Amino acid sequence: MPSAQARPDCIDVNAGIFIGEEPEYLKWLVETVQQVTDKPCAIDSPDPHAIEAALLKNNVSVENIFVDPLVQPVSVDNTFGVEFINTIEKIVQTFPGIHTACGLSNISYGLSA
Repeated sequence: MPSAQARPDCIDVNAGIFIGEEPEYLKWLVETVQQVTDKPCAIDSPDPHAIEAALLKNNVSVENIFVDPLVQPVSVDNTFGVEFINTIEKIVQTFPGIHTACGLSNISYGLSA
């Protein structure tokens, strides 16, 4: 039995494989997960309609929202780094108090060592 210290802070839920039906599946997934745990769900979707459908209550405070903008490799297009920085800047300026996260290591994918 894992110790309480090893328990996650939240449960990531994603229904992205159900293209065209993601809002319904994500809503079901959040409801199902919340029936068996008191941990909050991290709703993982690029689709704002799916996120809206999956929310458990209205008026979620901005401090409880984490945005993970897609980080694309500069090996594909050298403007992606600047675009990512501009995106983060726009998010935090538009929504004061919001949190951001990212897979920053993606920026160097495909580059030689």
